[in-house]
Amino acid sequence: MTRTYILSQIKSAVVPAGKRARTIPLGLFRGQRMEIDLRTDMQFYLGLNERELAPWVRKLSRGIKTAVDVGCREGYYTLFFRKHTDARVIALDCDPAAERLLRRSLALNESEVEFRLGEISDQNPLDTVLPIEFPAVVKMDIEGWEGVAIKSAPRLLAEDVRWIVETHSEAVEAECLSLFRNAGVKAQIVPNAWWRAFVPEQRPGFCDHNRWIVAARDL
Repeated sequence: MTRTYILSQIKSAVVPAGKRARTIPLGLFRGQRMEIDLRTDMQFYLGLNERELAPWVRKLSRGIKTAVDVGCREGYYTLFFRKHTDARVIALDCDPAAERLLRRSLALNESEVEFRLGEISDQNPLDTVLPIEFPAVVKMDIEGWEGVAIKSAPRLLAEDVRWIVETHSEAVEAECLSLFRNAGVKAQIVPNAWWRAFVPEQRPGFCDHNRWIVAARDL
């Protein structure tokens, strides 16, 4: 019986189930109103989800004119960019369900952003799907297709774009690092914190590898 399983069973026994609108009290998303089930979304609520990225998100989003959230889902990062920058914010996802989730989050926060439904590919490249004013930040989490999206954006790679990319395999991580470095963009891995041994990221299906890359011409 693993430590994670034991902690999960304890949480299930003491934490009420069910989603409802809650205000996040801690962390990068503090103050956001989101639909949260404390049994499954406790790390978001406590400010622990992707906590390692928080300093980088704050740093890379300073002074930006455009923020693009590729793979926005419920819009945690979309709302962060809306609330904490003066940038034009564009949310992008290929799943129609994501638009419904995002619209709910935006309504809870009395906020608005641009939403684009579509898949980034060779036929629908990131370079042309979005009108972007620089400097810009692109946050990306698209479940293994990050390399495809980066390859589709040679114009963005040549401009003042700050990248925050989540990777779920060593192969994708290596591909993304190579693409950035070959384009003259400085890139580095944001490692998991030591305490992830006790509070792991909850990513079913991606248990073996869940890390981030940050990249910029002036990192």
